Amino acid sequence: TAGRAQVSVTNIGGANGTWNGISLPSGASIVYTAYYDAADNIYYRVGSISYDATGTEFLISESP
Repeated sequence: TAGRAQVSVTNIGGANGTWNGISLPSGASIVYTAYYDAADNIYYRVGSISYDATGTEFLISESP
């Protein structure tokens, strides 16, 4: 997931999971989007993300 322009996750399982240290309940979604800092002239992409979907199922989508 690191270095992407956008990453989204949806918990499609029946139990809570952990996404980047945050509890993600069943049915919940999170979207991380890169941004451009015009003042510094830098494009900040999505950093590394940790997750644990033990006992549930995550649907993860990435955009280059």
